[in-house]
Amino acid sequence: MDKTLKKIALIGQPNVGKSSLFNRIANKRIAIVSDMAGTTRDIKKHEIEILDRKALMLDTGGIDETNDAIFSNVKRKAIETAKEADIILFMVDGKNIPDDKDKELFYELQRLGKELALVVNKIDNDKELERRQIVAENIKNLIKAKGITQKELAKSIGMSQNIITEYVKLRSFPPGGVLQKIADYFGVKKSDIDTTWKAEVNSDNTPIIVHTIETMKSLHTHRQEKVLDFAQAELTDQNKENTIKLFPYNVQEKLSAGTGYGYFDDGNYDTVYYNEQYDYDFASWIFGDSMLPDYPNGDVALIKACPFEYDGCVYAVDWDGQSYIKKVYKEEKGLRLVSTNEKYSDKFAPFTEEPRIIGKVVASFTPLEK
Repeated sequence: MDKTLKKIALIGQPNVGKSSLFNRIANKRIAIVSDMAGTTRDIKKHEIEILDRKALMLDTGGIDETNDAIFSNVKRKAIETAKEADIILFMVDGKNIPDDKDKELFYELQRLGKELALVVNKIDNDKELERRQIVAENIKNLIKAKGITQKELAKSIGMSQNIITEYVKLRSFPPGGVLQKIADYFGVKKSDIDTTWKAEVNSDNTPIIVHTIETMKSLHTHRQEKVLDFAQAELTDQNKENTIKLFPYNVQEKLSAGTGYGYFDDGNYDTVYYNEQYDYDFASWIFGDSMLPDYPNGDVALIKACPFEYDGCVYAVDWDGQSYIKKVYKEEKGLRLVSTNEKYSDKFAPFTEEPRIIGKVVASFTPLEK
């Protein structure tokens, strides 16, 4: 990575949208995004290009003055990153009035003498105000029904009374994690407090579906049929894309993962399927439990024909008319066959009995139904 690139640091409290902006600019979902405050805890870096100029974008974890030690570490990392950056983007939630922490942090960043820009995020429409009102009213009703105070609620969920007051006075909106804590305390669902969330999540009629239905009503019957035919064709293609591709494997023999099993069988094989394709020479059933937990009884072992390579690798071994799947260690006078299941003792195949490495086990799987 070019060390001469300008560094741009995204700084701000949790859940103000830093990671969403970072992902949008980087055109990748690099930082974890959710409505749980403090989700991003590591510093994410990505080289970006804006107006033909390259830079290094840094997304820091949200700064939250709580007793949680992890956030103290996050704040330290964020401030250190800001000191190293050439440009600082300080992001705040436009739905909330800047609090003392916002102001204190902004002034602290100003003192660094860096290029500093204030980014105001989450400026939404009247639906957000309506949502705040619904949540605030439901919180107040739950407090009243339980016969407690805001202070008692705050103490019970490990928050300050001022934060609860912010919620009920519409000055702030509780993030998903806090909303869940409040719901758990009162023994209700999160969607019982934020009923708009319930409607948005559970409704099958998205805006595009509603618009399509309304448009269909204006079409003549034969045109409605064309739209339906097109939609069904699209659904068929989508289902094909979502279908997991299964690869066939001809499983010809049983190899022991226990006391030993005849290497040669009657020449018949079973065809099984799996959703990954491997480079192998032949497939064999695993018989026994000596190689648990990695190679369960009834799984399929995929074997690549090769000689012995190094100690501790899992091989298929032919010895004295029987075959085994074991970890193999080459000793002076023979091969030591070791099970991963501790209830089985090692087996020793002396070179005088001509043990043969059939091949190395390169993969194993539990067959999938087609």
